[in-house]
Amino acid sequence: MGCRRRRFAERPQDGGAGGNRRPRRRCRRRHGRGRHPGCTSGGNGTRRPDRVRRAPRRLPRYRRHGQTGAPADFTGRRHLPDARPRTEARGPRRHAAGPDAGHRCRPAPAGRRQQLSARRRVGRTAENGGEPALRKNRPDDRLSSAARPERPEGSSRAVFPIDFVRRTARYTPDAPAAGDGATVWSYGKLIAEVDAMAAALQDRAGTDRPVVAVCGNNTLSHCTTVLAVHAAGGIIVPINARSSASDVGAQIARVGPHLIYTEPATAHLFAETSLPVIGGMPGVGTLGDAAALRAEFAGRNPSWPAVGMDDVNGIKFTGGTSGVPKAVEQSFRCVATLIATMMACFGFDDGDRHLCVAPISHGAGTFLIPILATGGQNRLVAEPAPGHVLALLESGEGTTTFLPPTSIYAIMDAAGGRQPAFPELRHVIYGAAPMPEEKVREARTFFHGRLEAVYGQTEMPVVMSILRAGDLADDRYLSSAGRATPFCRVEAMDGDGNILPPGEIGEIVGRGPLMMNGYFGMPDETARTIVGGWLRTGDVGYVDERGFVFLKDRLRDVIISGGFNVYPIEVENALVGHPAVRECVVFSAPDPKWGERVEAALELHDGAAATADEIVAFARDRIGPVKAPKTVHIADELPRSPIGKVLRKDARAWALTREQSP
Repeated sequence: MGCRRRRFAERPQDGGAGGNRRPRRRCRRRHGRGRHPGCTSGGNGTRRPDRVRRAPRRLPRYRRHGQTGAPADFTGRRHLPDARPRTEARGPRRHAAGPDAGHRCRPAPAGRRQQLSARRRVGRTAENGGEPALRKNRPDDRLSSAARPERPEGSSRAVFPIDFVRRTARYTPDAPAAGDGATVWSYGKLIAEVDAMAAALQDRAGTDRPVVAVCGNNTLSHCTTVLAVHAAGGIIVPINARSSASDVGAQIARVGPHLIYTEPATAHLFAETSLPVIGGMPGVGTLGDAAALRAEFAGRNPSWPAVGMDDVNGIKFTGGTSGVPKAVEQSFRCVATLIATMMACFGFDDGDRHLCVAPISHGAGTFLIPILATGGQNRLVAEPAPGHVLALLESGEGTTTFLPPTSIYAIMDAAGGRQPAFPELRHVIYGAAPMPEEKVREARTFFHGRLEAVYGQTEMPVVMSILRAGDLADDRYLSSAGRATPFCRVEAMDGDGNILPPGEIGEIVGRGPLMMNGYFGMPDETARTIVGGWLRTGDVGYVDERGFVFLKDRLRDVIISGGFNVYPIEVENALVGHPAVRECVVFSAPDPKWGERVEAALELHDGAAATADEIVAFARDRIGPVKAPKTVHIADELPRSPIGKVLRKDARAWALTREQSP
């Protein structure tokens, strides 16, 4: 039956105190197989101290209400027979044997706060700031207030993007972090150069939160400057090195940065600017070259400004494939979420070597910090010739790479029909533009099933959804954009703002911490894009019952011909199935009978020969006469954006002009 001794005194029949207690109350102390010495409930009277388990102590009611001693009129059942004021020296907490000993309990220390349950403390607010008082009310004897480290002014409890890199540099300072060609920097060297450059940026900009436009090729100096803007808590404005001087001038005028970083290959883009320019190499820039600045500020650390996670970390321009590029404000929270998502979904580790082929001013740049956060290495490729990239992948120089579809096509062409081995390759991630099913199937085979896809926009960058290699092995998902990542929700929505059930076509929308703050200087456009907390992507598609996202096309690109909706991506998938077609783009043209008709512009493989009529007949056999293009225009080279995306509006303008010319 166990010990039936009362909690604080001997049983009344044994002469002990506490006769007014409820009888047969189980003792709060457990003594294994033994019993209390002198306990009349049976047992051998032995005690095994090594088996003693102490139950949580409950204070008497007067203690729970903050009183230091037992009130004279206190007669509650929890009254201690030998209660002493708190100023008295603490006695041992034990059960005393014998009929007159009673129970002695260690009194609470002086100044102990009111005893409140955790649930009650959560709801309370602190006197200053209105923050939850749970931490304030919780006693912490292990760390006194004097020993707690003070945070710098303006800092917060958040983890900012640069903190991911600092953590790795702290624990593995000698591991290789980044390199271009023969030059490779360790984590210790990299973070030292980053801090020096960050201090230089703050000094030259005259503010502790500089706005820096960064333009260059994939070099170590460019990578260091990008990280330095993060280390300074500033705002980075990436400029694509393949943009025209007029486009760059318009972007600089809109944002108005404090400083510009550039390199010899891109210095001509800033010839007309009056802003101070840091050159990547000697002889370039009004402020000197980046290496000289880093040497001047060596050993100096940047100051951290008073910023929060919702403050702007970057202003990035959209591709402008459907109009004038818009400047998107991305917050620290957005960038940190992007980093955490990539780490979780791709499983990067210290054995990864990121072969940075695409411009780091665009999608490939988002992989820099996730690789550094996990102890990997960034291999920067300044001249991404397809044959050179193929040789690097074959030799095991990279385990991970991010490529736009056009680069994948070029690498496969460079192989000349052979099947490379790629012994070290783990991830070939494509994005920036959709890839037709036939091309996905070819690339999946070429890269030995290591092909993966990401879907996102500048407004919700890169990883709204991910199509993993295992999912891509199923032919049902060749045209899918994958499933929503852990910090995102992706749905299809109708025109009235209702979430559609699985399988129904609508506009793809997303929400989560990855979302942009808004468009810089365009509040009306921001209000049209973010509606009810959802980001309207402008993409038409649906989400199936397993959560896979399928894109049909851009909402503005849908062709309505004779009352039928024709999605250009469906027609493009059919056209690239022709063995002579390398890449194509489909668009609408005005038609007096049908309202709009389907037309296409395309490139042929090198050495391939096919007529427009042959390609039209091929498409009609595959998708029928309604969706098949009525006219096909064969171009030597399709117009592309600086990041390699085919410009539909420019291709359409070229084709219509070609039709009207004699």
